[in-house]
Amino acid sequence: MMDFEPIVSPLFTWIFGIGISLLLIFQIIRIQRSDFSSKRKGIKQLLNALLFFALLTFMLNPVWSSEQISSPILLVSEELDKSEIDFWKDSIGVEKVISIDDFQSNSDSLILLGKNFSKDFLYSIRAKSLDWIIPSSTTEPEFLDWKGILYQGEVQKIRLKMDLSTGSTISIFQEGNELEEIEIDSDRNSLELDFPVSILGRNELELRLGELVLGEIQFYVLPAARLSYQVQVGFPGPEIRTLSRYLIGKGEQVQEEIRLSKDSELLTGSGPLDSIDVFVIDPSQLSNTKIQNQIRRAASLLLLNLNDPQKEIDILNKVFETNFEVLKTGTAENREIIGGLEALPFTFQEKILQESLFENSIAAQRVGDSKIVTSLLTSTFSITQAGDSASYDKLWEKILGELRPENQSNWGVSAPVFWGEYETISLNSSDSVDNLIFGKDTLSISQSLVNPKTKTLDFVSLDSGWVKLGEIGEVYISGMNDWPSILAQQKRAAFLKSQSWISSSSVINSSKYPIPFWAWGLILLFLLTLIWLEPKLWD
Repeated sequence: MMDFEPIVSPLFTWIFGIGISLLLIFQIIRIQRSDFSSKRKGIKQLLNALLFFALLTFMLNPVWSSEQISSPILLVSEELDKSEIDFWKDSIGVEKVISIDDFQSNSDSLILLGKNFSKDFLYSIRAKSLDWIIPSSTTEPEFLDWKGILYQGEVQKIRLKMDLSTGSTISIFQEGNELEEIEIDSDRNSLELDFPVSILGRNELELRLGELVLGEIQFYVLPAARLSYQVQVGFPGPEIRTLSRYLIGKGEQVQEEIRLSKDSELLTGSGPLDSIDVFVIDPSQLSNTKIQNQIRRAASLLLLNLNDPQKEIDILNKVFETNFEVLKTGTAENREIIGGLEALPFTFQEKILQESLFENSIAAQRVGDSKIVTSLLTSTFSITQAGDSASYDKLWEKILGELRPENQSNWGVSAPVFWGEYETISLNSSDSVDNLIFGKDTLSISQSLVNPKTKTLDFVSLDSGWVKLGEIGEVYISGMNDWPSILAQQKRAAFLKSQSWISSSSVINSSKYPIPFWAWGLILLFLLTLIWLEPKLWD
């Protein structure tokens, strides 16, 4: 492709071009009016036109350019072995493979392969076009996330992504006790473990793949406010009585209201409650306007002892504006679910903004500031009758965790939090907080301009292990070797985000080829020589 790059300013180029054109016209007219023969006139006019054209072209400076795609270089980190490097080399189709030590900064297009690239090295290549590949592993998750701070009774959710094969198990252990386990029934690469937390303060758990310990999960549990429960049913069967005893044993305030008839009721428990956080009811109480008003004022609701789920769920949806949906299983017999529990022959349809537990036997939905939970389980009290109180506690801790109201101060810590990395802690609270002591430092808190209750704390921790977070609790700071694959993924995401203005496609090298000045000198000298020789040769 040819382009022009004038050797002088555009204005002077225009002036010179117009002057050359006028001078050429004048010269052609002068030669035409001369007494020379027609043949000689034509030769003189041609030589003059070539000279003036060469002068004009010299000023315009024509340049020929060509483009060539630069072949990327595969830059590998030190933890990869030769077989893995060869696999990726063939898969990507690159020719040149180098290590970090052999890297030359004049390489334009790069593909990083591996995890161990230092911050200094990444900074040195920040302006280059590149992609970054972190090979997946069957023993390391490529994504992992959990809550770093939560309240007692709240449900901890651990999300991970890794290659998982059918028949493998992912489990969580605390001091040798299994808290949760998921058996993989089909090949998948993502899952979520959830379980209620009960131990105050520091919690250190093991995440296992089969018998292999993948790493440790650390979080801090804050004490939760004591809740008040109103158990209001038409008839207190063993399911309700066992649940009431369980709540009282946990130290919760419980009042039972048994509706004996339309005009009479029986109250048991600690006496009238100042406020009610959670109503535990059966379908006969759905039409109770007092309960409906309390739910609209942010109380939560647990619906148990369903008899006709399709009809009763429709009533629940109309009264509280939920959108639960049950599907019949195709059999009239109760279905058996994990742990020996039984549920009605229905399942909850999974929906956005709803949580499902125990093989879709329990569904939870938030409505405004309230939480509505409904259950298809039939007889959880039979677990305690069999002497397995630990399983009963685990079951109901999980269900009640979905009912817990929001705390006045909610801390958002997305773990793992890594040493030396830029991290953010969020706080949702109406309290005025300007700064907070984090470890040995006092850090300023930023307040959202949109929502005054939302505050953020940005920091880079230079301490690892448990670090004090004011007078509230602690945050665990993971070291460089705790979750290396997760740290690498975070570095990759942050680095590529900072490179968003740079194209990650192959670099195109452009080469320009102008006519050299010595060639212009020869051309002009040759034309001037012809003009000088023309009269002599003609004579």
